[in-house]
Amino acid sequence: MLRICIYYFSLVHMHILWSLLANCLVF
Repeated sequence: MLRICIYYFSLVHMHILWSLLANCLVF
């Protein structure tokens, strides 16, 4: 259960990182 939570959290964190990176590339 804890492993799933950690995996989900890391997945969301990576999504935020990629969104920020995409914004930097656009602007």
